[in-house]
Amino acid sequence: MLFCEGGCGNCANRACLVEMNTSHLTEKAMRLMEQHPAVPLCHESYNYNEAVIDRLTAMGYEVESLKTYATKYPESPQAPQKEDYDTTEEYEDAEKDYGQELNGYTEKCEAIRTRSEAGEISLYLRIESNDITLCYVANTATTVNGTATEMPLSPIEKLEKQDKRNKEIALEKTVEDTKKRILEVDMSERKFGQDEEKMVYFFLLSSLRKEHFNEVGIEDKGSYYYLTSEDKMRIIENLTAKQKAVIRRDYLIANFKDAFGNNATASLLLGFAQKHMPEELANIQDGYNEVYEKRHQRIKEKKAALQEQATQEAEQPDEPQPEAEAQTEPQTEEIAA
Repeated sequence: MLFCEGGCGNCANRACLVEMNTSHLTEKAMRLMEQHPAVPLCHESYNYNEAVIDRLTAMGYEVESLKTYATKYPESPQAPQKEDYDTTEEYEDAEKDYGQELNGYTEKCEAIRTRSEAGEISLYLRIESNDITLCYVANTATTVNGTATEMPLSPIEKLEKQDKRNKEIALEKTVEDTKKRILEVDMSERKFGQDEEKMVYFFLLSSLRKEHFNEVGIEDKGSYYYLTSEDKMRIIENLTAKQKAVIRRDYLIANFKDAFGNNATASLLLGFAQKHMPEELANIQDGYNEVYEKRHQRIKEKKAALQEQATQEAEQPDEPQPEAEAQTEPQTEEIAA
């Protein structure tokens, strides 16, 4: 058995075996990384050990996910042992075969090393379900349409890229946890600061209309230009009172889109319009009120006609009802003799 505690050789605890296998592969991966410090870790889309990947990632190592199949590195042939052969002749034949296999192995390894140094292939330490193996993948020199692809990174560049990505991950995790924890903080008693006001204007700027870009120092960049985060960060650093008013009002106008009928937003919209465009609002109201008055007058006339008709019908006397003529049927009596 690969794993055994106390020399029993009969461990049947599956959880124990899984943990031992995870520890064994993790240690093997670390040994191979010491032997090949410039070779990154990887796994393919199948036949990989997730527990080992998680453990190595938690230890600070980056494990790449390959989108293609990697070729396994050649395995060194095993030298024959004399005690395994019955005669000297058989052992000498085995040694000859071993020599030929070793030469072939050395040639393959040298070819791989040459291709790796030339940037034709990239070496990886592949994490499999039950093993860690050295492998390689070919670097595509050109795309399908013949354009050149990005040059493969040197070992130092790969490490620098890995270090940069690790720093990005640390920031991403910090932001994610902060978004959750900030909801639990009671800040109701704290004064609203100027830095927080700048944050508010950062988000309000998303509603700034293009005709007001010049007001905040953005020159005409075409009708399809939108404020970038960099633009907004620069703008909020030195806002004037006029600029703040423009930004706040554009935010209000953007939210008036939900105004409809007699809802609260519509009431706020009409109040806003009454303050900033009373004459235009009066003209709009007059136009629709005129249409309403005409329609209202027609409705009044129809209602009056219906009421008059109902009154006339009520004043008409009731017509006498014809009396039913009594019809008597002669009754015959039978006289018993």
